[in-house]
Amino acid sequence: MKTPTTLIAFPRVPLRPHQIPELRAMVNDCLDWQDDRLHNHTPEGGEIYRYPLVQFRCHRGHAALFGLGEGCELLQKLTASPLLPEEFRAEMNTQNQQTKVELSENPLTYFVGHFLPLNADNYQQWKEQPGLVERTQLVERALTGHLIDFCTAVGYRIPNRGLRVTLKKMDTRASVMLPTAGKRIKFLCFDLTFEANLVLPDHLGLGKGKSKGYGVMQRIAQRQASPKARAVAKVRAMPEEGDE
Repeated sequence: MKTPTTLIAFPRVPLRPHQIPELRAMVNDCLDWQDDRLHNHTPEGGEIYRYPLVQFRCHRGHAALFGLGEGCELLQKLTASPLLPEEFRAEMNTQNQQTKVELSENPLTYFVGHFLPLNADNYQQWKEQPGLVERTQLVERALTGHLIDFCTAVGYRIPNRGLRVTLKKMDTRASVMLPTAGKRIKFLCFDLTFEANLVLPDHLGLGKGKSKGYGVMQRIAQRQASPKARAVAKVRAMPEEGDE
């Protein structure tokens, strides 16, 4: 079974990363906060723990929305709504994709930008293991866990010991402060290039803050293996996709 994804960019709506929460609030206001797939919270304010089907983005300096599965249909409903501001409805650039998430015979190369892979437990491990090799292995394991979580969310069960993930490049960015459980928590932030024997959709969000523009992933074609090509993919995959 293939997984549908939709990326909708709004060229007439300039947006900076720190304005993503405002974009999220505006979109939910259009539907009176009635559809929890847009915000993952219960009416009482509790958090719904699931992969976000709609994700809010700053894409090349403009507002954008990413939908997965049911989220694609929700975006169609939203963009057809007369409650959506005129500047959003005036022009939309839409990219639709159908991806069969599955293991691949050969490894595929991906870039993920502004990635927040570590939770409180493995952040403690990070502090206790100052060596570069140990820290790289820790991030690689965390990345693997996020990939498995996504596959589970779309109904694909990875065969036991079938997934192979290799971290090829890791750049540390400035730490990110995000609200978590009523308080602001600091998260380590990375740009990663990695290989995995797994077919994944482009523009997928991974890690903490993925509904708000962090951890946006892009596949790098094999012919783009040069440093220059990786730089191009980096610009395309993570342009201002989160607020530092």
